[in-house]
Amino acid sequence: MTRFLVTACCVLLALAGVNAQPLASPYTFSIDENVELDNGLVSVPFEKAGVRGRVKLTTDGHLGFADGSRLRIVGTNLQWSGQWPDSSGAIAMARRFRALGINCVRFNTFDVSWWTGGSILAEGSTTTGSGLSVEQMKKFDWFTHQLRENGVYYVFTFHSVWQPRAGDGVRQPDSLGWGARVPIIFDAAVQKVHRSIIRVMLEHTNPHTGFAYKDDPALAYIVAVEDATLIANWIYTGDVVRPNPGYANNTGAQHVALIDSLWTSWLRAKGYTTDATLNSAWTMNASSTDNLLRNGGFEDPFNAAWQLGVSTDVGAQAILQYSDAEKKEGASSGRVRINAIEDQRRTYTINLYQRLAEMKRLSRYQLTFWAKTTPQRGSRSILAYAYNGMYPYDNYGLNQEVVLTSTWKQYSFTFMSRATDEATANLSFFLGADSGDVYLDDVQLREVSTPGLRAGESITTNRVPRNLFLDESVSSKRYKDNATFYYDSFRSLFVKIRQLVRDTLKSEVLLCPSSRLVSFFELNAVREYDVFSSTDWRNNQQSMLSEAYGGSVYTASQSRLKGKAFVVSHSAIAYPRPYQSEMMTVYPAYAGLQDWDGIFFSVFTENPQAGKSKTDSNSFWNIYDKPNVLSLFPLTSSMIRSGDVAPSTKEIVIDNTQEAIDQPRIHSGNSFSLRVSPDARMPLFRRVSMNPTVAATESFMPHLEISALSNEVDVAALDAENEQIFWDATRASFRVTTPRYVSVSGGGPGQIITLPSMIIEQTSNAVPPSIAIASLTQKPILESERSILAIGTRAQNAGTVFNQSTGVFTTWGSGLMMMEGVSMRITLTAPLFDSLVIQPLGNDGKAKGTSIPVERKTGGRFTINVNTQQYATPWYRLEFSRQATSVDEYSGSSPIRISPNPIVNGQLTIRFPEGATRIRLFDVTGVEVANENVSGTYSSIDMSKLTTGAYFVSVYRDNTVIGTSTVLVR
Repeated sequence: MTRFLVTACCVLLALAGVNAQPLASPYTFSIDENVELDNGLVSVPFEKAGVRGRVKLTTDGHLGFADGSRLRIVGTNLQWSGQWPDSSGAIAMARRFRALGINCVRFNTFDVSWWTGGSILAEGSTTTGSGLSVEQMKKFDWFTHQLRENGVYYVFTFHSVWQPRAGDGVRQPDSLGWGARVPIIFDAAVQKVHRSIIRVMLEHTNPHTGFAYKDDPALAYIVAVEDATLIANWIYTGDVVRPNPGYANNTGAQHVALIDSLWTSWLRAKGYTTDATLNSAWTMNASSTDNLLRNGGFEDPFNAAWQLGVSTDVGAQAILQYSDAEKKEGASSGRVRINAIEDQRRTYTINLYQRLAEMKRLSRYQLTFWAKTTPQRGSRSILAYAYNGMYPYDNYGLNQEVVLTSTWKQYSFTFMSRATDEATANLSFFLGADSGDVYLDDVQLREVSTPGLRAGESITTNRVPRNLFLDESVSSKRYKDNATFYYDSFRSLFVKIRQLVRDTLKSEVLLCPSSRLVSFFELNAVREYDVFSSTDWRNNQQSMLSEAYGGSVYTASQSRLKGKAFVVSHSAIAYPRPYQSEMMTVYPAYAGLQDWDGIFFSVFTENPQAGKSKTDSNSFWNIYDKPNVLSLFPLTSSMIRSGDVAPSTKEIVIDNTQEAIDQPRIHSGNSFSLRVSPDARMPLFRRVSMNPTVAATESFMPHLEISALSNEVDVAALDAENEQIFWDATRASFRVTTPRYVSVSGGGPGQIITLPSMIIEQTSNAVPPSIAIASLTQKPILESERSILAIGTRAQNAGTVFNQSTGVFTTWGSGLMMMEGVSMRITLTAPLFDSLVIQPLGNDGKAKGTSIPVERKTGGRFTINVNTQQYATPWYRLEFSRQATSVDEYSGSSPIRISPNPIVNGQLTIRFPEGATRIRLFDVTGVEVANENVSGTYSSIDMSKLTTGAYFVSVYRDNTVIGTSTVLVR
């Protein structure tokens, strides 16, 4: 029986067509379970997991150890059968993780209660009455021991797929919904079982290590509840009872009744014991019922209250007239005569508006008006809109499209104001989306009272329903009480879990509340926890790199609390998307910029295997059989774990107020839970985190602190402030340049990419691959004797069939895994070295025996021509060497020293060992820009005429390089 973890993403994926194209120039490449993968693909020094002691939360909010060192996680997820290899399989999987650079795995779904072959739980009438499964824990303990021995930490995830057993005493046990996502928040019986699972697992002692898991230094942290986002459920369903927007309600009636009962009890505990008391507490009375609009009936043609804005620069033409022939009441109506509209039909290009004297936050207003269009037009749409008339032009609660006919009709809309504004609030009728004149009359905007209870509601008869998430028919006071009830329930769940671990079990294991929280409402409720997280599942037809608004990076940043560790629990791109290999380049780069503590990449496997030579049908998210991803994994691991991508020096800390907790309907749907959404591209440029505590005032348009976002944004240059990440959304291209790691993703066929010290030219017409080069030593690529090149192209089983007319992937194929062959030319400038040899590596990561010599050109340039189909591999080791070119070769050890670096005043001072005779300076393309004879131990060079950028300084004794360095000119 095939078992799989149901998520919204999986459902959407199954429903969507998966587009792909046949591979060009394919070659066979896979890493099956019988391959002993070489450990030399990763440059990070090896150590066993746990040797530094317990993983702690450092004083600056990171995963680390008592000695001050960091733990940067490069992980993957294991679920279902993938968690239960036999004894030899456990060794093979642990070794595979080590060789790929995976230093942590997250166990998920091990709490399944109906399938003993995939569970930590023993069979029995109750979930934990019989304890843990002896046979299963033998496998699990051996596996975690092997992980430790191979330098792999682990994370336990609780409340993932659990369902109650008959004796657990849980009401309506067959109707808790998938994973009991909603009942865990409200049902004390479910929470009790959940805590018992945590307890028996953490108290279990692994006989191979001698540690109870609660004290195991290789247990990095635990996830208390796999997916506990209350706000997402509330948004999805209005009343929190359905855990996924793709399903009908699958939370049983008794569970819904429990929530309603708890809600009523919560109200009574606050003293709301009578209808009169409750109605009084919740009622909001209008301060005035006067019409807030002037000249609402268009009676006075000399009154300038109504203004007409027309974007004539884009071709719109319209005028405002007063019509006494067509009116609904009074002497005249307002007529907007429209002669022309913009070709794109943007509604805001014709705008009839009036500046309001005042709008009050959380007050309710009613807009009523009569309107029609001409008989010739018949019908047309307009947009009624209330907003800030000044930047950032944010909506104030009214955003209503109206379809007019040729006869007078009255329209009425009630809304809640999202802001207090005494100077710049506008009421507008946007008319630019359609042709046809518009008549308006008797326009009224009034503040209205909101009763506390509606007809038929009563606390005495337990008939006070909870609010829908976006319900604006209830007062803000009533909504606040409902939000507080949810907040208290949510917080109580996690307080009790933390008390169990810290007070009862006396364990210092770090705690993560959930793999996914989506709002400040939730983050604040669990602010005492140590590790925070988010997930990213991507199955769009187009790469994120083509999205001018920055893709999904912000969703992670808005879940990161200041002073707490942050790890992405699941980052994945579905197979067989042609850009799947970008999984290993894009998010990892931003993990460095944002100084996150790690990423778990997709699901490694749901089978107890280290690898496979072909991909199974419907294997969308598993990566153990995807060579296009695995080939880049070691380089990505070295980059993340070594901290090669530098965090930005500046940080934006987002402040939220109590209102984000009291009124999530106007906050939680916005980025960073702010009332006015900032530009979500902030994390592309600079570190962003959330203040975990309630602030007096909330952040307002914080993106304006970033100069690149303070005006019109150049989407061709979404470049990070650390000057290492470069994103061109117009070309869907992405590159990362650090001294020890370089990668390129996206773009178009035949592109030429110029980077510091190298030029990459794609000479084939294939889908652009993800290319990475990483040093295999602790030195920069230009100074390292060994580096590795990985080329991640598309991959498919042999025999894959496509619909030729649509390109839709229709048959998975049953042959061996194939990768797409590409060719490229790479020019490296490495003046320290005299020779370069390329070693194609096999699927075991070892040299295949055929080396590719590369000729050195002037300026220390080496040009590599690689055809992956010819050598049938995505992996190539670059081996640089120095060769003496004179009998009197210098053998001293003194390095050269340069200052200042970067250069800001144009003058460079170079200190070097005795015996130096010449200094040469090269730009990043290898062109010599300076050549001077020297003597002594130091010299100065005038750099003032050079353009800004990176340059390479080489010091020679006769014809031998005795030192080199990189210098930046600014």
